[in-house]
Amino acid sequence: MRRSLLALALTAAAAFAPAASSAQPDAELPDDDATIEALQALRYDRCLDALNMLLDKERGEDTLSRIHRRLKAEAFACLGSHETALALYSSLLRDEADNPQYLFRRAQLHGALGRWKKAHRDCARLRLLTPSDDAHCKRCGEYALNARKYKEAVAFLSRHLLAREQDTEAQYLLALAHQGQKNLTQALLLINACLAANPAEGKYYAARALLYEQTEALRFAANDYQTYLTKKPADHSAWLRYAHLLRRLGRTREACGAFEQSEAHGNLDAGKHRHRYCR
Repeated sequence: MRRSLLALALTAAAAFAPAASSAQPDAELPDDDATIEALQALRYDRCLDALNMLLDKERGEDTLSRIHRRLKAEAFACLGSHETALALYSSLLRDEADNPQYLFRRAQLHGALGRWKKAHRDCARLRLLTPSDDAHCKRCGEYALNARKYKEAVAFLSRHLLAREQDTEAQYLLALAHQGQKNLTQALLLINACLAANPAEGKYYAARALLYEQTEALRFAANDYQTYLTKKPADHSAWLRYAHLLRRLGRTREACGAFEQSEAHGNLDAGKHRHRYCR
């Protein structure tokens, strides 16, 4: 029984540790039933059970092993207590500043809280520690993109796509990173590839519409907005952008209708523009 629990524990450990593949595994493996059972509980999303097991064990211990502290962090993360999980991983990193597993996991927790610059900072250090590994590159590219670190986002996502060139979502993120760098031709090529792979995905049309606007291909942009808004009719910001684009094209009646749609879906600025342009 103990042997089967340990096997399951190791499987669970892999599930909650999406670390770089070159990272070294924990030197301390669980050597007691309570910790192994906590791993099993996390494996099946029994977050509170896992935390209670760990807290019960903690009350009787003078010092806590790394695996115990890490499991405790994951139990809190599982419960949605990302701040507490972050504090625990930061504590682990104070002991092992160069541990790629801890660093990537903390980056993920920062990302879950929308702290893009902090997530990117951890990813930048991770890249220095594991320059030959690409397991973290897609997620880190997304964090860099949200932090508006477009050059770094391009580097991360390009590295990811070297091995996974059919990853359409990564191509989309790379297109946005190139757009941030004003590499509009490259961004358009990538978005077109995304649409060729998945023509039903609305956000690709919205992204291409913005790129067409930036390259002054306004009629193409209008067509893409129209396609996107049939798929996502509640996007009031897109309705507003579409309305202004239609005005630029001289299609005033359609623009007024788009302003109305934007206002009806909750855009607080749309009414002001409608009163100004649609009397």
